[in-house]
Amino acid sequence: MSILNVNTIQPVGSAQTVTVSATNLKIGATNINASGVITATTFIGDGSGLSGVVGSGSGVIVKDDGALVGTAGTINFGSNLSVSAISAGIVTVTGTDTNTTYTQAAVADGSNVNLRLTGSDSTIDDILLTAGTNITFSSVTAGGLTISASGGGGGSIAGINTSGTSTFTNLNVTGVSTVGVVTGATYFGDGSRVVDGRWTLGASAGNNGYTFTGIGFTETTEDPILYLERGAVYEFVNNMNAHPFRIQSTPNGSTGTQYDNGVTNNNVSNGTLRFEVPFNAPSILYYQCTAHSNMGGIINILDGTNLSQLNVTGITTVAAGTTAAPSITPTGDSNTGIFFPSADTIAFGEGGSEAARIDSSGRFGLGTTSASVRLHVNVDSASETDVARFQASNGSDVQFLDIGVDPTGNLVSYDATGSTGGAHVFRRGGGEAMRIDDASRLLVGTSSNVGGQGLQVVSGAGANHLGLFKFGNNDDGGELTFGTSRNGTIGSQTIVNNNDFLGRILFRGSDGSAFVRGAEIACQVDGTPGANTMPGRLVFSTTSTTAGASPTERMRIAQDGRVTTKGGGTGATVALNVTNSADTALFNVRNDGLIGTGTATNSPYNFTTASAANMFVDSGGLVYRSTSSLKYKKNVADASFGLQELLSLRAVTYQSKTENDGETVYAGLIAEEVDAAGLQEFVQYADDGTPDALAYGNMVALCIKAIQEQQAVIADLQAKVAALEAQ
Repeated sequence: MSILNVNTIQPVGSAQTVTVSATNLKIGATNINASGVITATTFIGDGSGLSGVVGSGSGVIVKDDGALVGTAGTINFGSNLSVSAISAGIVTVTGTDTNTTYTQAAVADGSNVNLRLTGSDSTIDDILLTAGTNITFSSVTAGGLTISASGGGGGSIAGINTSGTSTFTNLNVTGVSTVGVVTGATYFGDGSRVVDGRWTLGASAGNNGYTFTGIGFTETTEDPILYLERGAVYEFVNNMNAHPFRIQSTPNGSTGTQYDNGVTNNNVSNGTLRFEVPFNAPSILYYQCTAHSNMGGIINILDGTNLSQLNVTGITTVAAGTTAAPSITPTGDSNTGIFFPSADTIAFGEGGSEAARIDSSGRFGLGTTSASVRLHVNVDSASETDVARFQASNGSDVQFLDIGVDPTGNLVSYDATGSTGGAHVFRRGGGEAMRIDDASRLLVGTSSNVGGQGLQVVSGAGANHLGLFKFGNNDDGGELTFGTSRNGTIGSQTIVNNNDFLGRILFRGSDGSAFVRGAEIACQVDGTPGANTMPGRLVFSTTSTTAGASPTERMRIAQDGRVTTKGGGTGATVALNVTNSADTALFNVRNDGLIGTGTATNSPYNFTTASAANMFVDSGGLVYRSTSSLKYKKNVADASFGLQELLSLRAVTYQSKTENDGETVYAGLIAEEVDAAGLQEFVQYADDGTPDALAYGNMVALCIKAIQEQQAVIADLQAKVAALEAQ
């Protein structure tokens, strides 16, 4: 070994090269500055201060995760890596982009290149690339694999096989086979082979029905009703190796007629039936197990939003719609149908206008959007007088009831027709309560006309009463009104005439074959009527016992309050009789004019007085009270009659010709003789001017005058006698 220790090497002269040959050279100088080249087989020591040092040959050992890769003279770090400065002979390489690109050129076909990625959580994902063939992904994490072409323009990959969920920014494929779900924001290309719905079939216990699992069902469902759309594609997967699944046009219960239009693999028992629904498919088809008649169901074929027939067992949701565009419409009429204007409200539109609705309170409004009762029908046109019709048909016999409204008077009218003559019958408790018959008579308690009146109330053995009741804190009461106008038009007014009947109350009784009038109360015009003036009288009539007799007037109350009665004949029959609650006579008037005051406790007969009689009955039958006070007299003068006229009168006894006096003998004067004596002041005359009665009470004045004259004569005679006796 040769060791050379040199402290300083300095070239001399113009020579620029110093050559030192030694097996090992140790230089202890602090610095060696050379502008040329220092060469050696091996450099030992700290080379951190060297610059421009290029390794060559096999000077750098390359390892991957501790495993030897080889040696290299040059290591070139590409993009996406950050290389630190050399410090203490160490260079740190750091990745700067998670989407690092690695390039391996000139790889022979069939050679493999494996890229292993280790995550921060120590998970490992391998990408194995086989040049010229396929790309295989293994141990890909649950987050999936994203492949994005450079520049975002998409990529074209002949085949991708993944077992997880993969996401692609843009993917152009010539074929996709998957047992999972392929989703995307947008699909381009031919989608004719895309399936709109797929169901896996099973069998219920006892083979009572098919079970369906798949789109549209939240749980396994037995023999559901299916809804398929024309132009769509559906698949039915039957892996049971049993229960052949057939689509047919014959209803369930038998194998029927097989429907094959658009159907692939019909009657499938181990595989998939594909149904590309034709546009001309019928509205209803059926699925059926050809081995079990009770396994099957209905298939409704729909054409978008237009339904020819719809069978629903679950919930179908539609948009609310509007009056102009209802959410449920018939084909070819988009502004007529059903819509939902608000919560809990169903409306029906016709020609773009609302025709009816059922509101949130269950009220049905026809022609109105704000029904106020359970059934509210609103008619806007004055010509629509018939609002509703209720009709029943029995062969050729058609009966109906029309209910209408008169818009001008708000009057409800009824009309009906049919074999029963159009009677309106009202029933209660299973039986008839009343009816309006074909003559517009209201019959209560009977189904047939009894007396011909417009209102007839009929009952059996129970009471038959008509009550008018009024409740209110005022002086008004119930009212029964009779009205008469001479105008033939209902509602029009023409003045009535004197003696016209304004109303009558008739009382009838059965004679064994018919109802016959027994009495009546009538109101008649009693005078000349005028504006706001209607004089009236009440006439009370009764029927006598004469066969075939009609009610005859017995009493009337005239317009001025006078009460008159008409008795039966001129005999002793009482025409007017007033009694008390004990039926004791208080006052009566006989047909022959006799007036009685009865015999009650305080009747005039029993209620006596010591006063003189002061009642006077004139020749007209009028009763007056006789008076004597000066206040009732005028032209008072001394009487000219006296003793002479009194002495001319003849006092007589007599018997009365009236039956009431019997054989009683009376004393008195003769009215004619008193008249002849010139004493007319004491005579009462009949209507023909003949003497009729005497005012016996007034004749006291005649007697007093006569007594006074006679007393004067007596006094004169007494004076003369006294004079004679005095002599």
